Amino acid sequence: MQLLLCISENQSRMPDHFGSDRGIVDSTPAPNLYRILCRVLGDKASEVEWARLEVADWERLVYLALQEGVGPLLYWELRRDWPAGAPQAFQDCLKGEFYNSAAHNQLISRELVRILQVLDAAQVPVIVLKGAALAASLYPDPALRPMGDLDLLVPIDGLPSAISAINLLGYRPEGPELWPGLSKWVACETNFDGGRMVPMHVELHWSLVGGQASRYRPEMAWFWGQARPWVNSTVRGASGNRSVALCLAPGAHLLYLAAHLALKHAGEQERLVWYYDLYRLATAPGEAVDWPAILDKARGFRWSAALRAALLGCVERFGWALPDGVIERLEAEAPLHERLYLQRRAARRSRWQAERVELETLRPLARLLLLLALLFPSPAYLRWRYRPRREWLWPFYYLLRWMDVLGEAVK
Repeated sequence: MQLLLCISENQSRMPDHFGSDRGIVDSTPAPNLYRILCRVLGDKASEVEWARLEVADWERLVYLALQEGVGPLLYWELRRDWPAGAPQAFQDCLKGEFYNSAAHNQLISRELVRILQVLDAAQVPVIVLKGAALAASLYPDPALRPMGDLDLLVPIDGLPSAISAINLLGYRPEGPELWPGLSKWVACETNFDGGRMVPMHVELHWSLVGGQASRYRPEMAWFWGQARPWVNSTVRGASGNRSVALCLAPGAHLLYLAAHLALKHAGEQERLVWYYDLYRLATAPGEAVDWPAILDKARGFRWSAALRAALLGCVERFGWALPDGVIERLEAEAPLHERLYLQRRAARRSRWQAERVELETLRPLARLLLLLALLFPSPAYLRWRYRPRREWLWPFYYLLRWMDVLGEAVK
């Protein structure tokens, strides 16, 4: 706990670890702590010059590992042979983080069981995505993949039944839509908050990455065709079946996670654990990734530039050697407009810029509808967003809304 106290008192800005082309830049003269994390996770801990680390560096290394979602992984990789000079507080902190992650993930898993059971009773097929699916199948111990929320994919025609089912468990929408019916065209999920044993945020997807009017919306029938039973011995449905959920095949999951990382989080909130998920999916023993098929789908979905960026991020971080010809083909097949879009996403600095970049992905009619909704949101959304002290004042909050938009535009 002593090290955690030191970390909480030392919230200085971490050295930048991304270069202009999503590379990793050494900071001089201090050790590049992000690079150290990458080397450890890439089975290259012996290459780290541990003797260069000072007390403050050990503190920052723990803090950075927690921020990047790899604290339990750092403990797992170092626990059998702690580096020379590693303070006992450093070791104790990482060990505590591992067991905290184990306990927290267990609570999330129990909440997931409740949700899957009501969806099974409602006869809604569901695919478990991201951390919840990977922690139980991809990692040697579920505690190694910290989970913050739950991402579930359901068919769009089963969405009303799915919403009714999780409402029975006390889950409520995060907030009203900007305008009724708009979300299915411009978004790919709806968000709910609830939870019995632990506060839980659930993202209920009907698509991946983009809504029905997005240029980057994939062919969902292909992803459903890539689903298989999700093996989790703790889950039993209303009929007594052991598994009541599905998960994506490794190649399909890799493609989705790469697109999600590059198209939704490029330049901000990129966490090392997301790159590590991709690295493990691509290199895990068992079912090999069918790279030609994945590259074909990436081109068809307009995800070639996104897949290239995510895979290069893995190569740069973990020293991973991709199969011959993969990057070359992605570079040849990624259109210039896809690459420019990723650059604009990474360069956005304000809410207005973010909204403008998002508008680029939509078809013209949906773009117009979203602009109108941003300026003239529904009364329900306006009341939820601004919480007028007196109910009769809510129409005047449109003026506040327009001032917010104007302020962002000027900024």
